[in-house]
Formats: sequence, C-alpha cells, structure tokens
Amino acid sequence: MAILKGNCFNCHNAEKKKGGLLLTSRAGLFKGGDNGPVVTAGNGEKSKLIHILSPESDPHMPPKKQLSDKQIAVLRSWIDEGAVWNEQALATFGMDTPLEKLGSLPQQYQPVLALALSPDGKTLAVARGQSLTRYDLSNTNFTALTAAERHRDAVQSLAWSHNGKLIASGSYRELCIWDAGSNSDPSGRTLKLTRRITNSFVSRINAAAFSPDDTLLAVSDGLPTKSGIIRIWQTASWKPATNWEAHRDSIMALEFSHDGKMLASGGADKLAKIFQVVTRPEGPSGKELTRFEGHGGHVLAVGFSPDDSMLATAGADKVLNFWDTKTREQKITVPKHPAPLTALAWAANGKSLVTASEDGSARIYTDLKSHSGKEQSEGAQMRALSTVDEVLYAIALSADGKTIYGGAHDGTVYIWNSDGKLKRKLDQPKLPSQLARVEAAR
Repeated sequence: MAILKGNCFNCHNAEKKKGGLLLTSRAGLFKGGDNGPVVTAGNGEKSKLIHILSPESDPHMPPKKQLSDKQIAVLRSWIDEGAVWNEQALATFGMDTPLEKLGSLPQQYQPVLALALSPDGKTLAVARGQSLTRYDLSNTNFTALTAAERHRDAVQSLAWSHNGKLIASGSYRELCIWDAGSNSDPSGRTLKLTRRITNSFVSRINAAAFSPDDTLLAVSDGLPTKSGIIRIWQTASWKPATNWEAHRDSIMALEFSHDGKMLASGGADKLAKIFQVVTRPEGPSGKELTRFEGHGGHVLAVGFSPDDSMLATAGADKVLNFWDTKTREQKITVPKHPAPLTALAWAANGKSLVTASEDGSARIYTDLKSHSGKEQSEGAQMRALSTVDEVLYAIALSADGKTIYGGAHDGTVYIWNSDGKLKRKLDQPKLPSQLARVEAAR
C-alpha cells in the first residue's frame, strides 16, 4: 500500500485519473483504465501493472523514476495473493510524530483557534491552547468552566451538536467528545469528557461539523501537501462510518448544509468543494458535486447561508467569495482585504456575515445580493469593527447578529457589538484546582 500511495496516487487519483486509471481504491485498480484492465487477480506475472513497471517498458511507470526490483517483487506478490486492500496502511502512510511522543507545548502558547456557540446562544465554547473552556453568556459575569481533561496538542477545531448535548473538539490525531449538559442541568455547566478517539487519524483535525440531525460528525484529516481526508462517524455508536480523500492537501474547513444533504470543504489546495451526503442502510457516503476554483491561496473558511442558496468561502489570498449552490456560479467577490481571512460566520437571518482576519479585524458584510459581471466586487457592503493588536483565528456570531466573538492568538476572546464597538474581553481563566492536581500528577 505504501508503494502504491508513494508512487502512483499522485497521478491516478479521483482528480487527475490519468489514462482513465484510478488507483486510490481496490475497485478502481481492478476496473482498469482507458486501455483495459491492469491487474489479473491472483496472477501478478500476467498483470499489466507489473509489466509497465519494467525499465524496458514503453510507456514506463512511474514516468520520472524507476521502482526497485524489491518494490516490484512486493507488488507482484501482493497481486498473486489477491491484492488485499489495507485502508489502515494507507491512512498511516507518512504518519508524523506518534501521539504518545508529543512533547509539552510552551506554557505561554494559548491561542484561541476555535469558537462555538451553543444552539441557544447562552454558552460559548473556547478552544484555548490544549484546553476547552465554556463561558456562561446568560449572566454579566460570563462565568467560566475549564475542563479538567485536556488535549495533548493545541485544539484546532470545535463543533457543537444541534441538540446542545455534545461538543466535539479536534487536535493533533485526537478527537474528544464532551457531554455539554443535559435536561437535568439547564445551566449547561457540566463539561465531562465521554469519549477520546486517537487511533483513526494521521494528522491534525482542522475542522469538525455535526449534521443537522446530529446523527453524523464529519472531521478533517490527512497529511499536509499529500492528502485531505474527510472522516465521518455515526454518533449513535461512535463507529467510523466512511472516509474519502476529498483534497490533495490539508482540509481547513467543513460545514454541513442546513438541510443535511451537502457537506462543504475548504482546502490548502486552494479549492472549495461541495459533496452530496447520502445515508444508506450500510452507512453514509459522499459524492463530489462541484468544486470552486476562485481562490489563489488556502481556503480557510466555508459557510452555507441559512437557506443554503449560497456558500461563502474565505482564505489566505485575502478574498471573500460567495457562490450560488445551484448554478455553481461565483456571485459576489470581495477582494479588498489587507490580510488573510481566517474564519467566517453567517447571521441566522442570512442578511449579514462576519469574518476574522490576521490583521486583527473582524468585519461585517451586508447587502449580500447576487451580482455578476462588473458589479461583482460591489456585491456586499463591508464594515470593519474596532481592530485588536492580535491575529484573529476564530469567529462566532449570535443568532440575532448583534454580538460578535473573536478568538485571538494571545488567548483572548474579544466581544463586539454589531455597531463595531469593543464590548468586552475574556482573558484566560485561572485553572481550577482539579486541573492543577491533574497536571501535577502528570
């Protein structure tokens, strides 16, 4: 599997499919390409795949280098034995540092890389460094509760279930599921780790999203510059349901449409995509519906409008784009930003949207009407909130659109009114004694 992935997948994948040949799945391997089958089951010697690897072959594969005799022998033997497909071997190919060998993060490294508002808007979850903190927004004190359990690396992503019961947090090769409270705890102050998944990932989990009915959790995985994988869990059993390679580089953002039929992704390969999510008796599956190629850098944020008619995308190229999800056309583009855009969030009424930026600015966009041609760049009115002296990585917007929350590199959460004034700052809370005891024990 390592030989195939390291030497063949770059050209014979779902995007390029050179010669009509797809080698990223066993079905594609046995289906063959434009010139017919390349594998004869149980007979490596008669398989075209083995013949074309010979240095005397014309054409010769791989085109720019020669596999060793040992590698060819391994492939021949593998086909002789039935070409057993090993997804786990593919997933771990090129794996970075094992989780158990991670060192400690610097104590001062506490960036807020992700934010999530509870469905009722009364609680804010904050990923700060390795920890997860919840703030009670229903009182003026904004009471903080910090979880006693922590990730082994900085938390990169957060997702709150739509029923308000669960929070998912992702970091380097680690997915945590938290009990966010129950009906017997209306205040939602309970924050208990219920599940930790560590054996299914090869790199950082940059994005996570619950389906609207909360039956599925989608998370990103993959190796930078090599692959971007979408993995989906069924929340009833927390068993892996399906996965597929969605991008050729890291996936930076994920979001389900409000009707649950689509899943949008944004990648470091400069692409945004929409996948159709179909739930079958044997489990869910994803099919690429379209891809958007309007960005010149990493796509760092994606978001469906409340009626799913538009998909907003923002990225490292300092551009905010709006796409029509039915016609696949670019309807609005807002390129006039001084720094990369790192996150976005729609207002519940669909009339406005906010972004976070590396220049420390949160911006509000209104008049989000579809435009085309010369009017494209004028298709949204932009207004910047008061700027802070820190990079903003995350953004959240209250349902009424009147309060904006921004997560910054220094660990601070900034809170603005919709009129642009900075309302409050939430600094890192003091760790509870329970967490101090846990850290001392470690």
